[in-house]
Amino acid sequence: YLYDIGTDGTVTLLFPNRFQPDPRFGPGTLSLPGKGYKFVVAGPEGDETLVAVAATAPVPLLAPDKKAPFRAFKLTPVEFAKKLAAVLPHGGYSTAWVQVRVYQPRAVVVVNSTPEGAKIYVNGRYAGITPKAIVIPAGESTITLEKSGFAPYSRTVTLADRTAAEIAARLQAAPLAPPFSGVGVPISGFVGVDLGTNSIGGEFGFGRIGITGGLRFINDPWLAGPEVLFGIRVHVPATPTFGVIIGGGIAVQERYVVLPTAVAPAKIVIKPETNAVILPDVVIGIELHLDYGFLFAGYDLQRGPIGGVGLSF
Repeated sequence: YLYDIGTDGTVTLLFPNRFQPDPRFGPGTLSLPGKGYKFVVAGPEGDETLVAVAATAPVPLLAPDKKAPFRAFKLTPVEFAKKLAAVLPHGGYSTAWVQVRVYQPRAVVVVNSTPEGAKIYVNGRYAGITPKAIVIPAGESTITLEKSGFAPYSRTVTLADRTAAEIAARLQAAPLAPPFSGVGVPISGFVGVDLGTNSIGGEFGFGRIGITGGLRFINDPWLAGPEVLFGIRVHVPATPTFGVIIGGGIAVQERYVVLPTAVAPAKIVIKPETNAVILPDVVIGIELHLDYGFLFAGYDLQRGPIGGVGLSF
């Protein structure tokens, strides 16, 4: 029989097991693992103990689990040792043990950047903000730095156990790019159309700035026509796929001073007096960048929920 006391104090029976359920063997050498399984050394770090027991008769306490590949005992190592000592055949067993240290080789990397305040990623996992000293596993690791407004910086280092290295990165300013692109080629202009519950609008722009116009149809007898909207939208890319739209403008309503009434005879035409009412307008939304355009959805202060599509050129 062979059982393991892990670094966390867990007692696990390694042999016999589901793959090798018979603990009996004759003279010679027993090599583990057997066919169909393997052992993996893992954390946490600490001292791990392997105990072998040879007995002249079967030990029921050390029988393999019929469901799990390896039997785990819900006992502390001391409790398990006491229970095992009570069931071993008197004078008919022998034990041996060996202890090993489970250790993760590691190294130190001191990461600095100009300017400071860049996010550090080690093999894709966030590790802090520059400047910082980071403990990493020995071997090969990729250090990536990211900071808003600057191009990403990446470097691969290979370090031996208990060694140190320093990275001094000078970040380069990221080039300004328009928010839309087609097949990887920067696009300078775009047009779009959007719809609301009772409105329609359009947009034309270059780079990240768009000029907008629209009509809102309101069931109001005091209005001489639809509400007319003018504005500016700014397209701010958050990622290569998504962006944010922020905009503002005005809405103009042509309202009657006095409601028009029917006049007889029909040849007499009276043009009712009107005045213009100007209202502020604000829009905010999100957009999804496509190869040749974009989709967006948002909320307009005057128009309510809106959605639309645009084409890049």
